[in-house]
Amino acid sequence: MCLVFLALLFFLLAFYSPPYLFPSVEGSRLCPHQCLCYEHADLVDCRGRGFEHVPRGLPHGTWLLELGGNNLSEIGTRAFIGLWSLRVLLLTNSQIQEIQPQAFFSLSFLEKLDLSWNQLTFLPVDFSASLSALRELRLEHNNLQHLSEYSLEYLDSIEKLDLSHNQLVMVGSGVFRGLSRLRQLYLHNNRLTVVQQGSLDMLPGLEVLQLSNNNISRIDNDALAPLYSLAVLNLEGNNLHHLKFKTFISLHTTATHIQLSGNPWSCDCELHRVFSKILHVRHLHIDDYRNVTCKDPPQLAGASLAWVDSQLCIAETATVLVITVTVLVTVVAALVMAERNRKRNQGKNWDSESQTQTYPVRQQPDNRGIIRDIEVNPIVFNQVLVNQGSAYSNDTGVFTAPVSGVYQFVFAAQLCRGDHNNRWYFMVKGVQRMLCHAQVYGGTSTLNSCYLMEELKKGDQVWVVQKEGSCAWASTVSKTITFSGVLLASEGVSMLGGKYGTGSSCPLAPLGYNKAIVSGSAGWRSTSSNMAITLLLCCLLLD
Repeated sequence: MCLVFLALLFFLLAFYSPPYLFPSVEGSRLCPHQCLCYEHADLVDCRGRGFEHVPRGLPHGTWLLELGGNNLSEIGTRAFIGLWSLRVLLLTNSQIQEIQPQAFFSLSFLEKLDLSWNQLTFLPVDFSASLSALRELRLEHNNLQHLSEYSLEYLDSIEKLDLSHNQLVMVGSGVFRGLSRLRQLYLHNNRLTVVQQGSLDMLPGLEVLQLSNNNISRIDNDALAPLYSLAVLNLEGNNLHHLKFKTFISLHTTATHIQLSGNPWSCDCELHRVFSKILHVRHLHIDDYRNVTCKDPPQLAGASLAWVDSQLCIAETATVLVITVTVLVTVVAALVMAERNRKRNQGKNWDSESQTQTYPVRQQPDNRGIIRDIEVNPIVFNQVLVNQGSAYSNDTGVFTAPVSGVYQFVFAAQLCRGDHNNRWYFMVKGVQRMLCHAQVYGGTSTLNSCYLMEELKKGDQVWVVQKEGSCAWASTVSKTITFSGVLLASEGVSMLGGKYGTGSSCPLAPLGYNKAIVSGSAGWRSTSSNMAITLLLCCLLLD
């Protein structure tokens, strides 16, 4: 009876006595040697204890596990089996070189994983298979060179992904697929060379994209288009020389702040236009525009783009003005000549059937000086005033482009008196490119002019044909059937850093200018390139 009483007393003391009288056998047994286990907070601290493997016997209820500063070298398969309650796992600076398949099996509720400052070169294909609840993944300061398109696909809840300070050369299409909740992506201090179209697809919630200090020299036109929520885009310290406006206008966001300083910009008129357009888009903000500096041309090296941008297009603007004035002078001269001829011939009775003092385009016995009611293909102009480069043949009436470039052609003809429906065509490489059409009725006669601007390759041919039903005339006085052309821009001619086309510059003698741009306040000097404005031919129908 006494023994029963003593046993009952011991049982009651075991249940109702304070913990310090009877230490927790379970707690002391489940905490690994050398680790600190804070049972009431469910925290286990195993930092810097020299572990070479993930310790066994961790409490199943652990919420936070700190394993940083050890010598783990690898994370083995199912290394954390049974830790269903784990929310935070810290493995930073633990010399980890490899992660085995299914390493994080059973960590279905893990929210933060820190693998920074290790020696990882790749991630296993099933890296994210058990990490569907993960919200933050830190992989910075490793040696990752490539990311499989399957390694991250199950990170459905990820909001922050840090891949900075690795050796990534490219991010392929589909690597970030499925990361629809991702808000912050850090890829700075890698070796990326291009932002490819498709590499950032399916990231509608991304707000911060950090791409600074890479080697990016190109951004595909629609690479940023899927980022509807992007608020910060950092492209500092890359290898960008030029930009395309389409790349940034495809960002359909509320407001995006962009950093672009620290790149080797080639400051030319085209770059000035792109930045000017971006600065005028309401939702795009270049925060460091004042710090964007030029590397090329050498005379602008180190100068702020914001300071020199207004000077960059002076040469091109002047070139356009010269071309415009040249064309206007040509047109005005033709109009003045036509008006003089009209006044000089006023009162005369012009009979298109009996002209004997006019001269034909083709020697035809019955049509001296008149192109009338016959098809002439091509019209041969038998007096050539200017033929620089010998591009026009007065034997065939065909102009052959001596260099690739943009040309402007003018055809003018004095219409016969009477009722006529006049049709001529500019022919380019044997194809009717443009109709030149005019009509007159009764006793009127007028000068008709047609213009064609065409981009030609070297060797392309241009001529003028007359279709049946037309009537035009010329004489020694009037000289009113003409064909002329001018080279507006030859392929490869430099315009302060910009180029038209990719070929060589025009070998003909330039009729351009060379003008220095000087700023006394800063002391820099830039010389614009010559713009070849070459009058190729001016053919006049006159024997």
